[in-house]
Amino acid sequence: MVSPIVEAMATQAARHPANGPRYSVGGELLRERGNLPRRTRMEEAALSSRWRS
Repeated sequence: MVSPIVEAMATQAARHPANGPRYSVGGELLRERGNLPRRTRMEEAALSSRWRS
């Protein structure tokens, strides 16, 4: 499952590089994704947590 908020942040960082500099949340999400829509470490951590919606 790919998170819509992560997708939006990575898309914005890709579209406007000033929105995703290195070590920013958007920039790191984009870097982890690469060119494929894959789960990031943040998404993996959320999925493995005990908190469920």
